[in-house]
Amino acid sequence: MIVLADIFLLLPGYLIFLSGILMITLAVILVAPDFQTHEKTSGSWLATGIFFYGLSRILIAFNALLPESIFFIFETLGRILTIFSLGEFFRRTRCSKPAIPIAPFHAFLATLLLSAFIFSESRFSLPVILIFLAVKAAALYAGVSSSTSLEPGIRQATRISSVLAIIAIFCQTFMSLMAGGWFQLPTQTIDSLAKILLGSDCLVTLGICLTILTARYYKNKSDAAIAQTPFSLFSPFMITLAIVLFTFFGMHLSHSVARQQYKQSITALEKSLQGLTKMVEQRFSFASTSAAIISSVPAISDILTAPSPEVITRLDRFFKSFTENSPGAICYLLDKNGIVKASSTLHHLFIGKNLAFRQYFIDSLQGKRGMQIDNGALTGTPGFFASYPIRDAANEIVGVCAVKRNLDDLGNALRLNHPAMLLESSGTIILGSSQNIIGKSFSSLSGIATGTASLRTLQHPDFPDLTDKHYLYAFENLQAVDAGLIILRETEAGIQQLWVLIVVLLIVIVFVAIMNGIDRNNESMKLIAKAQKHFKTLFENAPESIFVVSLVTLKIIEANQSMLRQFQFATTADGVNYFDLMPPGDRNITNAWHSASKKMFKHERNFRKQNGEIFAAEVTGAIMEFNNDPTLLIILHDISMHRKIESKLIEARNAAEEANAMKIRFFANASHEVRTPMTAIIGLSEMAADKCNDANVKHFIELVRISSKSMLSLLNDIFDLAQLETGKLNINPVQFNLHLLLEDLIEIVKFQSGSSSRKVTLHLDSNLPEMIIADPDRLRQILLNILGIAAQIARHSEIILRAAMQNPGTRESCVEFTVSSSDNDDLSRILNNLFDSFVFNQPYLRNEIRKENHLGLSISKQLIDLMDGKIVTIKDNHITTAIKIVIPASTRAVAAAILPESKPAIFDIELCKNGKPLHFLIADDNEINLFLAQSIIQKFKGMSTCVTDGIETVDAMRSSIFDAILLDIQMPRLDGLAALKEIRKMPEPAASIPVIAVSAFASEQERTLAREAGANSYLSKPYFPEELLTAIKELLELDSPATASTNEKTLSKTTQAEKKDSRKSLKQINRHELEMRILQKPENILQINSIYQRRSQILAADLDKYAADNDCPHLRETAHSIKGLAGMLAANAAFELARDLENLSRDGKLNEACSHIADLKRILQEISEDLAVLTSEINKN
Repeated sequence: MIVLADIFLLLPGYLIFLSGILMITLAVILVAPDFQTHEKTSGSWLATGIFFYGLSRILIAFNALLPESIFFIFETLGRILTIFSLGEFFRRTRCSKPAIPIAPFHAFLATLLLSAFIFSESRFSLPVILIFLAVKAAALYAGVSSSTSLEPGIRQATRISSVLAIIAIFCQTFMSLMAGGWFQLPTQTIDSLAKILLGSDCLVTLGICLTILTARYYKNKSDAAIAQTPFSLFSPFMITLAIVLFTFFGMHLSHSVARQQYKQSITALEKSLQGLTKMVEQRFSFASTSAAIISSVPAISDILTAPSPEVITRLDRFFKSFTENSPGAICYLLDKNGIVKASSTLHHLFIGKNLAFRQYFIDSLQGKRGMQIDNGALTGTPGFFASYPIRDAANEIVGVCAVKRNLDDLGNALRLNHPAMLLESSGTIILGSSQNIIGKSFSSLSGIATGTASLRTLQHPDFPDLTDKHYLYAFENLQAVDAGLIILRETEAGIQQLWVLIVVLLIVIVFVAIMNGIDRNNESMKLIAKAQKHFKTLFENAPESIFVVSLVTLKIIEANQSMLRQFQFATTADGVNYFDLMPPGDRNITNAWHSASKKMFKHERNFRKQNGEIFAAEVTGAIMEFNNDPTLLIILHDISMHRKIESKLIEARNAAEEANAMKIRFFANASHEVRTPMTAIIGLSEMAADKCNDANVKHFIELVRISSKSMLSLLNDIFDLAQLETGKLNINPVQFNLHLLLEDLIEIVKFQSGSSSRKVTLHLDSNLPEMIIADPDRLRQILLNILGIAAQIARHSEIILRAAMQNPGTRESCVEFTVSSSDNDDLSRILNNLFDSFVFNQPYLRNEIRKENHLGLSISKQLIDLMDGKIVTIKDNHITTAIKIVIPASTRAVAAAILPESKPAIFDIELCKNGKPLHFLIADDNEINLFLAQSIIQKFKGMSTCVTDGIETVDAMRSSIFDAILLDIQMPRLDGLAALKEIRKMPEPAASIPVIAVSAFASEQERTLAREAGANSYLSKPYFPEELLTAIKELLELDSPATASTNEKTLSKTTQAEKKDSRKSLKQINRHELEMRILQKPENILQINSIYQRRSQILAADLDKYAADNDCPHLRETAHSIKGLAGMLAANAAFELARDLENLSRDGKLNEACSHIADLKRILQEISEDLAVLTSEINKN
């Protein structure tokens, strides 16, 4: 109580600070989540306005303690933000009604803000007071009017708070009017009223806080959504009480610090003043005593009345002694007229000078002691002047003896106590601690009381720099000389008070943050409780089985009703082991939660009900915490019915595929069976027509021949359509003469149209090359079908076929064919029929496009798509006048895969030097690769030695001399790179032997590693013979002898290749590539087939073994071996699939790698079948 009384009775600034703290606390209470209305943003604006208002009041208190411009600037900003926030609260609450448009209100609010900024220099001016009053009243009205939609308890608290707010607004407004000087009252009365109003404002604000907290308490207590503890209910009260008490304590501490500082400053001032006063009095006493003694000496009057040499000599000795003993003093004698007759020093300045105007001289002529503090009239230095009258023997005044005591040493003492000064009675500064203040007027001594006090009561117009600072002063009135001595001290009490209050404010902010955190936590707990309730409802009523399994014990912790029903538990499944829900044979943990590291997993597995029934379910799970323990949330979706349907669909698909295969076999067999008699009919009818002379009979025979050929064409189309539907028809690009093919087509179309004179014209573009790479058979089939139909539609017009090359020499190169008629007949029916399948919805409708041609068009469209081509129309006035067919084609013979005659003369090389065959070391663990490389070297008259791993390679190099090495990178025991490094360490000539590195890894990184290990050249598997020969030629610098037989051999090979192109296509092996790899030596196929049959069985078994053992490294090695094997056999599909399997095994993706094994084994079997076909062809020949 003593502390409260002390604060309330002495310092109104502390009450302003307390009011600001309570405002900030109220703002935090208003933004609590459990007190927000449905218009949450509006309540936030009200709290923001109250917060800024409280902050501005705190800054007012700071400015009262320590006037600084920074406080005033932020205080002004706080007031402006208060006006804006409260105005925005009013707008958001009330502007939804049509009576208050938003745009005019914003203009009005902007006017208020501008006015508040203009009048901010005077915070207590009438416009600022009225603006704040209007904004507060508007916010209060908006808050009261919007409380009707609140809960009853909150609404009652709002009304009580509104009444208290009215009282607070009254107190604040009245206080502002008093501070602005609008009431002429005594100072003491104003101070008392200020304390009463500020105290009332604080109590009212605290009452509003407690009212709102009480309403929140009853609201939360009655909330059944969350069971709150007494601490959570009472914590806002306790924190608010702690804020108030701590603020009181801080203000008392700040006030105590100020008083202690005040006492210390006063004590120091009084001590300094006493020292200075004693020094001044000593100077005064010396001058006065000296003047009295000298004036009483009889001989002194003789100097003025009867001067003689003897008297003058004695006076000189006296003055010399006076000067030696009193260096800071001057003694001089004046006659009755004020003329200086003698002086102790500075004779040239004093002798003969008239000082009759000095007050001390005037006083002494009157018979009194003269005392004066002033600057010297002759020297200009300040000093204390004392004088006494000089009398003769008749006691008549004949002159004056004056003594001046210089005050220079007093100036030094004043500077040590800066700011300090010696003043005349008028306030003029005679001597000061600074030269700048000497001569200025400080204050009349009549207004200064002796003692210590605050400088705020003094007037000092010449010292504006002291106006905004806190000073204490100590004053001593020197009555003897009608002067005063004053010392000033700038007190730091305001700074220390400010720091104490700032610390209090920071701690209050911490309390406020704690309160806000507790409020948010309570709201979060409430939301969590609601969420748990909702989750429980969903959990119990979900149609799927949901249960929680402990990751520690694998026992079920909680399960919903659907799970109990599905597994036929009577009451609960708690405590049941998760694996007990599965059949005994499926209780493996391998894929129980195979993606647990990703926090989510999904898979399918079988489960068992309590009655033993097995069902399949899709398991979806996630790792989560349940009661602070790691658990699995598992959801089961019964897929038994789905699996049954899926099984039936698979059966239906298999049946459809089998039926389709049977259809293909039927078509093939039917085609074979029908072709034989048809061929006989066509042949016999041709012979009969030639030998028959009867015109009628010959006509009948011709009809039989034409019908037979039409029937044979229809059979071919049906077989092609069946192959297209099953994906069995392949495109075989070869190099052929396009010009000859197109010329033959024109003749065929003319013949089929019934007249060799039929106008069917061919226009070849100048850029169209003769030789291109494409499938000539399919191109002939497409163009023949479309030209034939065009001839039927345009019976009396010329049919024009144009051909041109687009983008020649690039990957986008293609041949563009355009079919048109001379009379611009509508050819759109051709394009329409291209999209029809072999279905006739109107079988009895006659059409100018015959059904067999109709089927041919459908086949043509599918062939165009298969060749990655396209067909479009060219229209003129909405009439299709031309049809454009674009077929991709190349003009470059790619890597000898087409015809051997397109290859360079590398095949003329002989692997000899100086008539001796070159000796090669071939290192490869793949037998077929060894065989093919050895065959190439032997064919071109070279010698070879074969090894199968790196250790054998190193040993062979140590025991024999070779001309070059063909070295595989990946081999068992010691890989090729390691072996190469060992070779490079050997002595010459082994260390510098040319090495060609070979690897199925076609990456630049692998090539770089081989170069760094010492390889001279690099080949990627699979390679062609000319690539190997080119590398050897470059390394060994071999010449290519030109032989006459070469062209004959090449021509022979060309003829053989053309013959082989017409043979049966293979499933996996590219026939042309393989023939180039074995250098057109069919007998090599026999040995390759033998090696492959043995190696493929071993590799297939290794795939299954390493997949079952989850052995990724060995699975990768096996895939690498298969890749090399397939590459050298020109089995591109197997090469690509083995490469994918190798990469997946290297990355540790076992599941994805295993999914490729079945396809790879199937392709290996088809390669075996292809080799069997090739072997059969060789045996027949």
